[in-house]
Amino acid sequence: MGTPARVHQGRAVITGPAHRRTCQGAPPRPGARPVLGSALDLCRSQAETYARVMREHGDVVRLAGGPPGLRVQLNCVFHPDGLRQVLAGTRDGYTKRNRFYVQIAEALGWGLLTTEGERWQRQRRLIQPLFTRKQIAGYADLMAQEAAAVARRWESAARVGAGIDAHAEMVRLTLRVVGRTIFGDEVEPAVPVLGSAFPVLTRHTIRRALSPASTPASWPTPGNRQAARARQALYGVVDELIARRARAGAGGQDLLSRLLSARDADTGEPMDAQQVRDEVLIFLLAGHETTSTAVTSALHLLGRHPAEQARIHDELDAVLGGGRRPRPTCPPCGTPRWRSRRRCACTRPRTPLAAARRPRPRPAATRSPRDPRSR
Repeated sequence: MGTPARVHQGRAVITGPAHRRTCQGAPPRPGARPVLGSALDLCRSQAETYARVMREHGDVVRLAGGPPGLRVQLNCVFHPDGLRQVLAGTRDGYTKRNRFYVQIAEALGWGLLTTEGERWQRQRRLIQPLFTRKQIAGYADLMAQEAAAVARRWESAARVGAGIDAHAEMVRLTLRVVGRTIFGDEVEPAVPVLGSAFPVLTRHTIRRALSPASTPASWPTPGNRQAARARQALYGVVDELIARRARAGAGGQDLLSRLLSARDADTGEPMDAQQVRDEVLIFLLAGHETTSTAVTSALHLLGRHPAEQARIHDELDAVLGGGRRPRPTCPPCGTPRWRSRRRCACTRPRTPLAAARRPRPRPAATRSPRDPRSR
């Protein structure tokens, strides 16, 4: 199922779900500098650049960065229906062969996020059984514990009038949640290394992905050396945790135990040590980086809209029955329809995913779009 976009009065508008794909006009190209395009704007602030072009040009926008001949093309999709098509639609229509995924793979290996084709199919067969609703529900209590710890820290800060760095707090929260989900309570000594290494590698990866002409990763530049040290520290602590679990036997309920115990349904083969590490690193990245950005964006918007914040508080009171501690339940409860709509709206202007798959060249089918969504 595809989600088309059409150009309406100079703005690209998602026209909603239907049964086939369509291309009813090229995405708008915002005006930019003749030599570097939008590169300087993206380097200064990706979030502000994306928010601006979304406001000015609509749901689908094409940005270009870098000098002619070395220019990077970015097709930006902001509408939830468009994101669903790109991230959850037919995989035959998109590829990961671009510099963003290459840079992620160089930093963190070839996990489920960075592979495609037959290799991706095999890894997906191994990993998919680990993410059933029942398995995920088992992590709800852990998530509730970490959220309660954040609430206690914030209450203490509020009593003395201290400020809170919301993004740093959300990075810490999501990293602890995903770390405990993967490694169990054994992750505690590794949290400082994870928290210091990932930001270095993330900045290095984005910088190289957006650069029209990056130096080879093997060259001893300051940035490459810093990234190499962070990668070495990260690999070291993750390899030690994996080896310790393998020696003790993979009988736990955390994700690492399940990865070590997983077997290919067709061949019966387990993952090798390299694949286990690659998957763990990708889960660590994907499980905390984008989530923390999305939740920070939601907090920022709620802070600017008191009425919406009050509705969230009312909903939480109704769901939790006025209790102070969240109940560790996974299935949606209360009135999640309004809350889900707000989550989609919160992530539109400040997308937590800077780069995704790009379209493969292929003929586009036509269909009749419905009326554009009101903005």
